[in-house]
Amino acid sequence: MNDPGPASDRRRFVRDLASGVFTVGFILWLTFFGTEGFVELATLAAAVGMLIWFATVEPSRLLDGPRQPSTTLFLLALLGFALVLTAALIIGTGTLLLIALLTLLAVVVGFSRAVGHRYRQPVEGDDGVS
Repeated sequence: MNDPGPASDRRRFVRDLASGVFTVGFILWLTFFGTEGFVELATLAAAVGMLIWFATVEPSRLLDGPRQPSTTLFLLALLGFALVLTAALIIGTGTLLLIALLTLLAVVVGFSRAVGHRYRQPVEGDDGVS
């Protein structure tokens, strides 16, 4: 009986859509009009945010199933690392190289938390009962 209703779903959809449109618009603006320094600051903010998220999120959110790290999440995180590393190699600054290492550290922290949480879960038997 605690169904929030369609109005709440609509507000959530509009909020998520606005957030996505803003993010894509910011990335496009950064791509075509951003300076090197602003690209470095935006990349640093994204890397720090990624590290904080991986370090503080519930470990169960890092898993696809009861005992498998999220393939999609970690492939996207590695894609982000590859993009930052590519930017570091193209722009050629030490700052972006350090940001790439920070991004790699975030992926390693998240993956180690996922694997650690996986081993702390009880093993299910053949019948699905722990």
